[in-house]
Amino acid sequence: MPIVDYWFDKKKKLDWAASSESPHNPEIKGPRFFEYPLAWILPRIRLRKKDLHNAPPNLWVVDIDLKSRLGKIGTKGSREYLIDLPKSFEDYLHALPSKRRKKFKYVLRKNSDLKVVEDSFEDLKDAWNWYKKRLAILNKQQYAENENEEEIKLKWELFHSKKARTLSFYYQGKLIGVNVSLWGPKTVYDLAFLRKENEFLNKRALGFYAILKNIELAISKEMKVYNLLSGDFNYKGEFATRLSPLKQYIRCTEEFAKAYKIPLEDICELIDAKDIEQQLHPSNPIIPVLTRQQDRQKPQLESKPLLASASVQKSK
Repeated sequence: MPIVDYWFDKKKKLDWAASSESPHNPEIKGPRFFEYPLAWILPRIRLRKKDLHNAPPNLWVVDIDLKSRLGKIGTKGSREYLIDLPKSFEDYLHALPSKRRKKFKYVLRKNSDLKVVEDSFEDLKDAWNWYKKRLAILNKQQYAENENEEEIKLKWELFHSKKARTLSFYYQGKLIGVNVSLWGPKTVYDLAFLRKENEFLNKRALGFYAILKNIELAISKEMKVYNLLSGDFNYKGEFATRLSPLKQYIRCTEEFAKAYKIPLEDICELIDAKDIEQQLHPSNPIIPVLTRQQDRQKPQLESKPLLASASVQKSK
């Protein structure tokens, strides 16, 4: 079963037309590239050849599962922050360095007056508006474009799917935050903490508390791994017990590689800019009939050559 369909309650048909261009740092003068549809929300993707069907020329697909046949571990590749869960929450705390253990125990004591409720999806609805406002702020900081309505809808569906679980946090009877995670057979994927912005609450380290309580829940349910996903944020290193590399798939021109300082050994497919131009503006255009079997979110190459220098079909 494709990974996208696994996480959603209903089969999803996603194609490159629904994808958006990458976040763009104005300091970089190179061409934009496309990211895989929903790559910004799913824990990881598994790239298949059919997923590259109809993709645009410049692709930089990240967070690809190591089991995927396509892609490679590169020098610019991302890493997952993983916690190997022991038999008890006390064992987890005991294994941490002394200074960090003291910090986490302080956070747990500081927030011991909060009420914690499992799987209250009504609370998720209330916290959703907080999250959308916060998302707009983060997008601006990371040079990312705001998600369109379709993307927001898909994200809501994932947060509300059968494999999602929530932890709600109440202070003096009022909802102040909701942690959302996806639960696979043996692994918990920490997706997001939807919290209320408040000066007083900011001093409580609620984000740390939410993760600690979810780790405690995962251990009680005999889960084996807690995955904080990719993204090199300092807080993840405080929880994680190990780093695991992820694959990436880069198809681009030399100009693109130079603009983004990508080592040639990291590129899966180097293409010629002239071939792209011919493909986009052929003198005698022959429009291929392409099926839209993108019910998955994992990019991959197809056998029909759409680029003269590469046996790949146009996709992301």
